[in-house]
Amino acid sequence: MKNILIVDDTEVWRRLSFNLLSEAGYRVVEAESGERAIEVARSHSQLDLVVMDFGMPKLNGIDTARLLRAISGYETVPIILLTAEEFPGDCEHPPAPFVDGYVDKKHV
Repeated sequence: MKNILIVDDTEVWRRLSFNLLSEAGYRVVEAESGERAIEVARSHSQLDLVVMDFGMPKLNGIDTARLLRAISGYETVPIILLTAEEFPGDCEHPPAPFVDGYVDKKHV
């Protein structure tokens, strides 16, 4: 079973993501902030995917992704950002080199 970390400061989005992914057969771990995501990543060595909100207070999704990449074992774990904001430039490419892609929350 694949393990997915959901990171979002909005409980409604965490619940929605948790329910959808759990029903699809994934094991889901939740974090309510970038800081908590770092703690969870350090204690879970078997995460297969990180799905994370871009616009979180204090530590946003891109900064959290950068810090996750520095943790041993997370150099290649796919990181997808969820955002309600528009990224400037080419939407076909991730907004940062340590993020694998993003999904517009309006299309979820």
